[in-house]
Amino acid sequence: MAEQDTHTTPAPTTAEPIAAAPGDPASPSPAHGATQRASFLHRHDELAVCAVLVLLSVVAWPDVWLRHDALSPTDLIYFYTPWAVHATEDTVPGTNPVLSDLVDMFYPQMEYMRKCLKEGDIPFWCDKIQNGTPFLLVIKHELMTLPLLALIMLLKVPVGLTVFFIFRHLIGGLFLYKYARIIGMDRWAGLCGAIAFSYCKYTIQDFILPMDFQLFLIPMVAYGTERIIRDRSLLWVWLIPVLHWMNILSGFPAGTAYCLYFLALYAAWRATFQPGRRLRLLGLFALLNVIPFLAAAPALVATADFFSGFDWSYRESYWSWRLPMTSLLTWFFPIIYGPPYARGTPIGWWYEYAFHIGTLPVLLVIQSLLFRRYDNVRVFFLLFTAWLIAILYNVGNILEHVVRHLPVFNSNPNTRQKLLLVFTLAILFAYALNDLPRVTARLRKLAAILAAPIGVVAAAFAARYALSAEATAFVRSAFWLQAAAVLASLGVFIVLGLGVRAGVWVKALAVLVLFVDLQLWDKSWYPLSFGDRNLTRGTGEAIAERRIAVGWNPTIRRETFFPKIPAMDFLIENIGPHKLLGLNTTCLANVPLFYGVNNFSGRGFFDARQKGLYRLVNEDAFTGGQNTAFFFESSLRTRLASPIVDALGIKYVALDHRMQIEDLQRDYAVKQTDWNAQIAIAPGQSLRQSFTPSRSIKLDRCMIQIAQGLWKSASPAELRLRDATDGREAACAHARWIPAMRRLEFDLDGFETIPGHEYVVTLTTKPDAGGPVDVLCTKDVDIIRSGSIDWDGGPWKGDLTFSLFADHGNTYAFDQKEWNDSAQLLAGESLTQTYRAARELTVDRFDVRVQENALSDPAGCRLTITDVESGEKREWTDAEWDSERGVLAFGLDRHALPPGREVELRLDIDGANAGHLAVYCTKEVDVLPEGTLSIGGRPRGGDLTASLYAVGRHDLSKYKLVFEREIVVLENTQVYGRAWLAGGLSYGSPEQVLSALSEATGDLRELIWAEEDMRAIAGAPRPAARVTGRVVPVELRSSKQVFSAEADRDCYLVVGDNYDHGWRAFIDGSETGVFRADYNLRAICLPKGSHKVEFVYRPPWLVPATALALFTMAGHLYLIRRMRRKARPLSEKAAAQ
Repeated sequence: MAEQDTHTTPAPTTAEPIAAAPGDPASPSPAHGATQRASFLHRHDELAVCAVLVLLSVVAWPDVWLRHDALSPTDLIYFYTPWAVHATEDTVPGTNPVLSDLVDMFYPQMEYMRKCLKEGDIPFWCDKIQNGTPFLLVIKHELMTLPLLALIMLLKVPVGLTVFFIFRHLIGGLFLYKYARIIGMDRWAGLCGAIAFSYCKYTIQDFILPMDFQLFLIPMVAYGTERIIRDRSLLWVWLIPVLHWMNILSGFPAGTAYCLYFLALYAAWRATFQPGRRLRLLGLFALLNVIPFLAAAPALVATADFFSGFDWSYRESYWSWRLPMTSLLTWFFPIIYGPPYARGTPIGWWYEYAFHIGTLPVLLVIQSLLFRRYDNVRVFFLLFTAWLIAILYNVGNILEHVVRHLPVFNSNPNTRQKLLLVFTLAILFAYALNDLPRVTARLRKLAAILAAPIGVVAAAFAARYALSAEATAFVRSAFWLQAAAVLASLGVFIVLGLGVRAGVWVKALAVLVLFVDLQLWDKSWYPLSFGDRNLTRGTGEAIAERRIAVGWNPTIRRETFFPKIPAMDFLIENIGPHKLLGLNTTCLANVPLFYGVNNFSGRGFFDARQKGLYRLVNEDAFTGGQNTAFFFESSLRTRLASPIVDALGIKYVALDHRMQIEDLQRDYAVKQTDWNAQIAIAPGQSLRQSFTPSRSIKLDRCMIQIAQGLWKSASPAELRLRDATDGREAACAHARWIPAMRRLEFDLDGFETIPGHEYVVTLTTKPDAGGPVDVLCTKDVDIIRSGSIDWDGGPWKGDLTFSLFADHGNTYAFDQKEWNDSAQLLAGESLTQTYRAARELTVDRFDVRVQENALSDPAGCRLTITDVESGEKREWTDAEWDSERGVLAFGLDRHALPPGREVELRLDIDGANAGHLAVYCTKEVDVLPEGTLSIGGRPRGGDLTASLYAVGRHDLSKYKLVFEREIVVLENTQVYGRAWLAGGLSYGSPEQVLSALSEATGDLRELIWAEEDMRAIAGAPRPAARVTGRVVPVELRSSKQVFSAEADRDCYLVVGDNYDHGWRAFIDGSETGVFRADYNLRAICLPKGSHKVEFVYRPPWLVPATALALFTMAGHLYLIRRMRRKARPLSEKAAAQ
């Protein structure tokens, strides 16, 4: 890398590091700083190191270099609807769910950023996620990392990101080598330190995380600090603030704080040891650390502005959290104690807490503590490493109350501190290698004797677990691979410790063993630590084999990176300016943003207002306790019938392809739909599943999913529900087998659960069931966190595939779709089907499936429903014939069916109606429990193929099915436009506004709500009124929206997106006020007539913050110019002397 210096004295040709002054390694005196140009600047060394790092990168990721694949975990989308049905051997299984944030957040946002910039639009606001949210400068400012942005614009997302990741990785290793050389280490020590840093497990884990760019900036800034101290390099005076600026923008805030804290402390420490220059250097470094904060003012001010309205209440539980106390060996060598969840460690955090920089580096660092060779740089790294270990692992709880609330380092472990530990240990490892030739053989042998047992003990514990019964075949096979690398590292360590001269072959062997050791940790770490707990399909062994071939960072073919599929094509073509609401994990959070689809469900940070708006759609949207995670259930908890859904512009609702619209009428206590295994239950056997509900719910139905069953009976099993906390039996029911859906259903009569109580569901097949049943379940995958399976007296690691719910008006009273025969009716003939309702139902339609309708009047039929017990009858003659579907339908005008009483449905053909009608039915197969079929007065063993529709609690008639393939898409036929007109205005407190919107059932376009602080803009209240007019979108961009509006009276124009004080509005070019309406929507007062309405997002802080950033950059350049002028006479004077 070319560097600009203020001195022109030729560099010496020696190949050794700079000679160290007392207490300062390789530190020249100020008078000779210009003449000590040593080998750390030699390009041959750097090119050789680059070549080695590139070669190792090719070995680590051969598919990237040889097949031009992309480094990306995008194969994870094939676990989710709608991509799951398109999965192939190249894409399934997804290799690393830990990296899912990249798939459902960063990649879509990166593609959105790229598209906006190509169109000349800077996306300060994003209107396609979270119902509109500040975008570029709030958390997403990592998208402004200049190298990343340039590569994305030139090479597109998959290739640009891959090039960025590998380039960043190589630059990090190169500059660690350069830093090691400049502080006095030899080439071998610097190279091994670079490999340990670049390929250690934590670095590999963070390799394709763009927000961890600061991990690779640390050695660059440390090297630049030394260049400023030693050579007064103006290039680095300019570069260090730029690198800090990228650190602030690219990193997670906590990581940025840790890095800047460490680097500032390092600069101050080094300046302290420069006699005669301390104050000047301290002042310079302080200035270089202030400049990037001022230059990043737009991002920092935007973030502060957004989070000023953030709800931090969930942090209360975080501050009281404690790291589980285990041995330090558990964290450095996590395989020692078996799977991490065996010790109660939170599985979602384990991968971040455990790390491994290589067996050889760990042993050598421990050994080097006995060498007692200290200079001020090494002392700094030793002290900081000890501090990090004490903080991260909270040794003995000594620091618990001392540092718990410190702003940067506290005892609540944050994984961003780990990147500093990786860097400091890599430097200490390089120091240890560098010291070996300078330490007496006796001392090396003593250190080897003391340190080697650590490796032996670790290997013994690992072998104890790997050879135990609880270890899987994959764990055992992976253990032997890892054990070989550990033993090889131990052998190299002993060879070096015995005083054998470290020649070329020994050094090459050490490099090879180190790299192989780290690679094996990368390849085996994920399946070793997580096992198969995150899998939903396939066998664990096959998936583990794929993972050991891929490692932590998966590669995929570029054509599989967010592929086009029919479902997304349908949404792109038809959604227009409206929004999509994906239920459960359908469409996976922000992924539709990648395709340009406006997704109401997007994932991200939500302020208190945004959360309140989401809760109007589903009051339990944020019950998980996190402000970035929400969930719209496919049940009645999601209020799709509410007019707020129409006002928000939600046109499409997406469901999993296995779901039906009646699922939206259910309130689930348990809904476990995943499976990767089956349990065979023979007649008379039982299976028990436990669960603990988090809230009270009246259960009236249980569904258990079946793989297959050979039964003679329609009721082959019995289910019991027991309260294990107080020992009482809660419910008992007999099964109803539904072959078409392959499931058992049980009616539970409205039993109400108690929150926090443990319940046990026991499924017992009857002795006369006629054959075994294979029940779907998960194996080695715990979906229900507080639940477990007991199978015929033995434990089973997994969960039953079942649902417990309250069915608040199923779409069907019965839905009998099966048929294996047909029956023919002539004029004057009839058929009857009996049915017994399990609970009180209101029915509104009856459909009969018809094989052939050859009647002269196809709708000339009559339906009579009779209460057999009371004899009460009701008759309908207004049949409708649907020739395309082959259905004869009757509207029933909300007829009530009594619970538990037999009713008779009689279908008569008019006597004058010539021809015949052939209806589908079953023969010798009873599908409807306690139901009978008679044709022409003669009993027939079977049931009519028909559907009796019930009215649910929520009227979902405004939704119609428009797409059914990879997903089920329902269209909201009453959706408002992206912007709409309202006639009336009322005021209230935020709580009153939320209550009014939650209880609203009518058209929200008659009356909108505002809060008192908006009265100055919105004006006096007005009575509810309808407005005749229209609003048409003319231009919809990220930070600009233009509408053409026409109204017959003075009214209000409401945009169904989130309100933000940064929005400004213009009517026919004249600015008008924007106020918050309907809790968090954006509205203006619109006069009568036709107008052009323009909304522009320009936050009030944008201009002053940008001006401050530009002024800081100009001042920085002026500082460098002034330093250059002062340095020129000094260099001329030095040359003359």
